[in-house]
Amino acid sequence: MSLTILKSLLKKNALLYWIFTAVIVGYFFLSILMFPLVQQLFENMPPAFADLFGDTTVTGYTAMLFGELVWPFGMILFIMLVFRTIYKPVDSGSLSTHLMGGVSRNKYMITACVFLALKLIIMFVLILTVTLISFAILGEEFVFIDFFASSLLSMLALTAVVFISFMLGAIFAGKKMALGLLIGIPVAFLIVLMIAGIHSSVEFFRWVSVFGWFNPSEVAAGDFGLWWLVAIGYVLAAVSCAIFATTIFKKKNLSL
Repeated sequence: MSLTILKSLLKKNALLYWIFTAVIVGYFFLSILMFPLVQQLFENMPPAFADLFGDTTVTGYTAMLFGELVWPFGMILFIMLVFRTIYKPVDSGSLSTHLMGGVSRNKYMITACVFLALKLIIMFVLILTVTLISFAILGEEFVFIDFFASSLLSMLALTAVVFISFMLGAIFAGKKMALGLLIGIPVAFLIVLMIAGIHSSVEFFRWVSVFGWFNPSEVAAGDFGLWWLVAIGYVLAAVSCAIFATTIFKKKNLSL
């Protein structure tokens, strides 16, 4: 890993990252504070409609917000970061500056992976913190392990998708289709998940989407004790994509 490149990536992407993160975290915080109003809405709904929302506790509501706020907006942010760390440097030729400076492709890719992982961890810690603060303000009771499990799985799902995008950028670096794939595949995961939620007859489609490997409401309600297995699966997926991307990129014939 190159600390010089890591500092450069952190500096160049600081404004973009903190603007998006502030919006995501701030909106998340305000949405949780609105839980009492949402809860009243749930209570006034006919049972048939209320059941569609699954667990209507504060942890269930928070789990739902991950899917509605953090996944789409977080995905947009990190696709842009992937674009700026791998696609743009190759496309513009700026990566050659690092290579001529003695930084190998392998070291650059490892640094890029550390950069993305660091940004994901920071976002998760911030979301976790503001969520706990909002719970304290509301005075709502919740089971910490269920809340943490649901939040962690949601963030790990986003992490896996980010590194899938990173892998696609590495595999097709230097080609026009690279940009379309590193954007299109992650977006397709969300679209497939939405399709799977339309009707029980197409629910099996959720397994095609990385976001659909677990049910957030089920985890938040404490009804899925094996959540840690899914967590391991997400970590393995992300690490495998990072290793594969680094290996492929190191061997690619690029006109730099």
